[in-house]
Amino acid sequence: MGGRTVTLLRMTAREFVSIDRDVLEARFRLAHLYKTIGDDPDRKLDPAAPSPGDLVAWCESVVELARVLVRARRPDLVILVEYQIPNILYNRSPVRIDALVCGREPVRGDPRYLVVELKRWSEPKQVATDPELVAIDGYRKDKEHPAAQSSRYKWLAMDEIDQFAAFEVDLPAIAYLHNATTTEADWLKSLSTAKPSWVVLRDDEDQFVNFVRKTFTEEPGDYAADVLRDSRAKNDATTTLTNSADVVAGNAPFALTPLQRDGVKSIVEAGCDTAPHVIFVEGGPGTGKSVVTLQALSQLHKMGKAVRLVTASTAYREALKKSLADKGMKKLSSLLATTADLQRLDEPLDVLLFDEAQRMNQYPSRTLSSAARVNDNRSIHIVMRSARVVCFAMDVGQVVRADEQNDHRKLRKHAESAQKRKAQLYAAANGGLDVTHLQDVKKVHLHDRFRAGGTGNYEIWVERLLAPKPGPVAWVPGERFRLHVAESPQWMHGFLQERIKDGLRARMVAGFCWKWTKHGNPEGDGLASDHVHLKTEDGVWSYPWNAHKRRADAPASTRWAIDDEFGFGQMGCVFTCHGLEFDWIGVVIGPDFVWRDDHWVARRHEHKDRMTVQGVPAGQKDQKFDELVRNVYRILLTRGLRGAVLYSPDSETRQHLAGLVHGITPPDLPVA
Repeated sequence: MGGRTVTLLRMTAREFVSIDRDVLEARFRLAHLYKTIGDDPDRKLDPAAPSPGDLVAWCESVVELARVLVRARRPDLVILVEYQIPNILYNRSPVRIDALVCGREPVRGDPRYLVVELKRWSEPKQVATDPELVAIDGYRKDKEHPAAQSSRYKWLAMDEIDQFAAFEVDLPAIAYLHNATTTEADWLKSLSTAKPSWVVLRDDEDQFVNFVRKTFTEEPGDYAADVLRDSRAKNDATTTLTNSADVVAGNAPFALTPLQRDGVKSIVEAGCDTAPHVIFVEGGPGTGKSVVTLQALSQLHKMGKAVRLVTASTAYREALKKSLADKGMKKLSSLLATTADLQRLDEPLDVLLFDEAQRMNQYPSRTLSSAARVNDNRSIHIVMRSARVVCFAMDVGQVVRADEQNDHRKLRKHAESAQKRKAQLYAAANGGLDVTHLQDVKKVHLHDRFRAGGTGNYEIWVERLLAPKPGPVAWVPGERFRLHVAESPQWMHGFLQERIKDGLRARMVAGFCWKWTKHGNPEGDGLASDHVHLKTEDGVWSYPWNAHKRRADAPASTRWAIDDEFGFGQMGCVFTCHGLEFDWIGVVIGPDFVWRDDHWVARRHEHKDRMTVQGVPAGQKDQKFDELVRNVYRILLTRGLRGAVLYSPDSETRQHLAGLVHGITPPDLPVA
């Protein structure tokens, strides 16, 4: 795993010029897949392949740029192709720089970068009505002037990424039209917009070569590319608890995407109305569902509204309480509630926010007597009558037990039915007011995923890894999010310990494949029954599960995620990390989920949580378990903000993961 990896989107100019064309096209096809899925609000995992024309154009433009760098005697400069500016949306789409050249500047040897917008156009035409638009044959819509485009990307990058902030004057940006001549396109150089970038045409190649020689030394660009990869960005996601207390207190709101702002606005406006409303905020891991509910909670509380936040994750609720207490805001813990608490309300709330609603249990307590398990005591009915406005934040891909309210259609049906009744009562109380518009639930769909590394690519990789179809894809090394497959649990443990020494938060988690008794007494094999046991070449490596109750050397399981003194000393599971994040996460994919030949195999007999498929008909248990175990690992794999280390005790599974992350697989999509 050591040394520099030749990656999909990051290679030297020399490598771009010399690489086999088929390999280069395969890399670009994979880049197109990530880009297309990331740009699609519906997150379709099997997008159409790029057209042959687009593929040729893409390869030709990057190779032309690389050829200029080689001619300038700078063959080891690194080119980052389709570099995505983290955490940024422009017109609600991710912002990608066609090519970012990385090297060193000649005075002090500091990192130096060059923003390049690549255009294959040969005969661009002026648009008389707007000097910032260009007409191109074959395109129905006019295009943005390339100098304005590259300049905008430059300033967006400088505003967001710390490493670029040092180059306020000399982060150069160019638009390179390698097919256009001075005769055809010299007029592009006269853009009068403030701070346009330099337009380079085919006739300007000698000037371009001289510029490269003056801008960069002959040293390799790997160092500059690594520095950029590891640089902080202004809007990087922080762990849930970093700012949560301040957010609830209204002191330090998160930076929100447009869709997240729309979600908060919808909830707050409904809370300020007098009519009943139901709102669904839906999205996958990292889309900001919890951020939306926290921001809405804060704003509504400041307005004097009666509001509560309920979450199905006990670990998340306890973590929020501790965060508030640690910052002297313990009184605000009264804004956090459980479904059982809602039964004791004296009067309905203005707004109830239910986070992780997909995990809502059928009843508010597992110990509820049989006599009390009547329809009126179902959690959904308690929730709907507890407040005038109810907001459900949910991801149906994070249900881990069959008795949770995992059927989002059924949940929505219950909510719609209750909303119609509430709307009718509201109409009757207001003189027969027309409430047709109130009878439908409002849906806010969050799809921008900028948590892990700020680009969303890791979440795409996880989705493809776990989806039954169309199957896994190769990872893109060089991303701001770092991904490793460990050769042993000892390697994973040691690597994460080093990250903790760097001042970062890290935890290890595992699938529920080992017993977790309260007493911990050894079983017939002589191994403790409250540990994870992994067979390795050096024998059995054992690590304790997070403790059921607090001990001198371990926090209680509900506080394992937030105890940085002892938390790393225990292995977490899906129930103790759900709703929380860390800088780095180590994930043990257990023997309940293994790779065989060309597909995943879910093995229910290896799973130790007896409640996972409890209540499911016998003939449907295996199919349901397959669905739920994928959800378990989806949650575990997406707990890291900066990086993840994966390990499987199963050799075939481990080799498959290593191939995806570090090797060449599948054969038509080489990545190393």
